[in-house]
Amino acid sequence: MTLQDLYNALTDAGFDVHYGVAPVGTPCPYVVLADVAHPNILADDKTYAKTTECTLTLVEAEAHDFDLAQNLEDKLDDLNIPYTVDEAWAPAEGVVETYYSIAFYGGIPSENVES
Repeated sequence: MTLQDLYNALTDAGFDVHYGVAPVGTPCPYVVLADVAHPNILADDKTYAKTTECTLTLVEAEAHDFDLAQNLEDKLDDLNIPYTVDEAWAPAEGVVETYYSIAFYGGIPSENVES
């Protein structure tokens, strides 16, 4: 599984997905896919495993839509992607943000992901 695969799978499932940041004025709900880090496994002057840590942020207007979040989690489960979940209310923006932290092993660099 790569970031591109995840982007395509979520888009194909009907989610409005943006890479990095959504344009100003994007109507809720939408998902932002962000490449966070590449903590590769290194030893003996060699990279043994490439990793990509990323977040998916489900952005919803004012109230959490449990069905929408469940649909996203079901899709991640269908793709066999392990994740952790955190949620925050952003009062200045008037949105609820649900963060899904994901790690890919053997992922692709973020510059190869279409937005």
